[in-house]
Amino acid sequence: MISHRYHCIYVKVPKCASTSILHWFLNYCGAHRSMKPWWYGSLATDRVQAVTRVMNFYPDYLTFTFVRNPYERFLSIYRSAFWNTSQFPDLRDKLATCGSVREFAELCRDVLVDFGPLWGREACDFFRKNGEREYGPGKVRLKYLGWVIDHARPQTDFLPDCNPERLFGVKRVNGDPLAFIGRVEAMEADFHRLRGMLGLPGVALLHRNPSRSVAERGGPWTAYYDDATRRLVEDIYAADLAFTGCGFDDGRTTIAVPAFGTEAPAPRPVRRRRAGTILACAWFNLSSFEVRMEEKIRCFPTLRRLLRPLKRLRGLPR
Repeated sequence: MISHRYHCIYVKVPKCASTSILHWFLNYCGAHRSMKPWWYGSLATDRVQAVTRVMNFYPDYLTFTFVRNPYERFLSIYRSAFWNTSQFPDLRDKLATCGSVREFAELCRDVLVDFGPLWGREACDFFRKNGEREYGPGKVRLKYLGWVIDHARPQTDFLPDCNPERLFGVKRVNGDPLAFIGRVEAMEADFHRLRGMLGLPGVALLHRNPSRSVAERGGPWTAYYDDATRRLVEDIYAADLAFTGCGFDDGRTTIAVPAFGTEAPAPRPVRRRRAGTILACAWFNLSSFEVRMEEKIRCFPTLRRLLRPLKRLRGLPR
């Protein structure tokens, strides 16, 4: 998500209150998406490369994200995966064989190890060519696991701090870390600090998808883990645990992120852009304009089909 009004870029980490943050900025800050939405039909690992490009186009914009306790985030991934099966009957039958948290952790481990650090076209090619490959105790085929690939990756895969040279497979123009990292566990307080830094509207952040988080826990999230499941999750998300400093025993260990001030940022100098950069920005803005238009007409399949020639012309997925 990018907001030119407030000169900021949100680097989304899946299952870290991203839906709440996106909707808030889209509704109150004149922001728009910096990556093509899901109805473009390709993996998010392909579409997310636009985030790095927009960071390269606007290196002086403030970048921020929110991170989460890896143990709790994995349970959110687990619950959402099975919630998605209610919308996709074919997937429901496949994931029914991985019903426990431990079995789902084994599935995610196998998929992420095999998929590796692939992004962009390489990720889509691997997904398409190996769609019949089976994973996990239930032998679920890869072609049913696109959502898992997009959401179950470690948080550090999405953080510029951990990827100074290439982020999402795209070369960065600089290795600057994020300017602000908030914590889902302290969402209200940290979002208040972010509003103070950017001078954002004083509107409360609404919690989206609440029925699939707190309401479904039915008790402490630590109760969902046995020793084997915990070891699996710690193996998958070792980098996340090291980055966040989270522990398991207390269940709510404060994430160790840098402390930032609450003062509004100083005015940024106006930079004169080179002709090549201007053309690149115009090309990207054309894509952003198309995305905004498609958000408005996505309920009309006929109009969506009219955009396909333009997408093919620019090499975008259909």
